[in-house]
Amino acid sequence: MCQGYFTTTDGQRRPRLSSTAFLATDVNNDLSFKSGSNVDFLVDTGADTTCFTRATAEKLGLSIGSREPTADVSGVGPDTVPLYIIEEPFVLVFDERDEETPNDFHYEYFNEMHVLPSLDGDILGRDFLSRFEIDWSDYHDRINMARIDDAEGDYDVIG
Repeated sequence: MCQGYFTTTDGQRRPRLSSTAFLATDVNNDLSFKSGSNVDFLVDTGADTTCFTRATAEKLGLSIGSREPTADVSGVGPDTVPLYIIEEPFVLVFDERDEETPNDFHYEYFNEMHVLPSLDGDILGRDFLSRFEIDWSDYHDRINMARIDDAEGDYDVIG
């Protein structure tokens, strides 16, 4: 089970989930991790996809400087912004350690990375969230996320 938490910004409570993101290289159908960075995601149930800021992409070793945007996208409001879809596999790793599973780490795999340079922070979208049952527990200021067994997307729990 992955656990998130709530923060308060400008008087609004916002759900967050911390992870370590790694770029990966496929070598003979075996992923090799290249570089990693800690990421503190905003859990955004309104976002179709997980998106990274330019800063996070650069921490992972990706430069979008000379790339052409893949598309223009919009969120809330009429304005559009450039989206860069980078066909690099990556993995999100979540610490699942607790009393019952003291050594477990949860790995979620993706085939491409979406980068929105105009973002203020990294967002975790429905492409990830749809893989989980989510318990929004305001009582303990926690978000508990349990992987749905037959959900799409590759994953591992390693411990």
